[in-house]
Formats: sequence, structure tokens, C-alpha cells
Amino acid sequence: MTFNQCTFIGHVGADAKLLTTGTEKSFLKFRLAVSDISGKDEATLWLTILVWNGERAVRLAPFVLKGSLVLVTGRISLHAYTTP
Repeated sequence: MTFNQCTFIGHVGADAKLLTTGTEKSFLKFRLAVSDISGKDEATLWLTILVWNGERAVRLAPFVLKGSLVLVTGRISLHAYTTP
């Protein structure tokens, strides 16, 4: 059995964008800065967060603003790409 669920707490990097797909479904997109303090070094992990539940995305959009501290729970998926 496997289980894919993550929880992150961090600060929003810029106001969230409420977008629509080609089939007119709303979704929310924003960047989240998560700090990992271990020992002497402090590194920031930047995550792209997508809220695919259209109704939830519309309700959350006005509140996901730059600098806001938010808690996000969901599934994580990685997308590899190469720089041209």
C-alpha cells in the first residue's frame, strides 16, 4: 500500500491567480515558499500549488495574497522538464 499526502506551511510568494482551463473549469495557482531550517543553513523550497476544485478555488482566491502564511495539504506530483 502507498499513500501520497503532504502538508506544507509557508508564505505565498505573489497573489494567487484564478485561472480557467480550456473546458471552462476554474483553478487557483500560486507559489509557496517553505523554509527548512536544519543546522546552520536555511534553504527555501518553492512549490507551485494548484487548487483543482473549482468552487474551492473561487472561494480561496481573495484570501491567498502575497506574504500570507498558509497551510496546504494535498498530493504532491513532480514534473521533470529540460531547459532548452
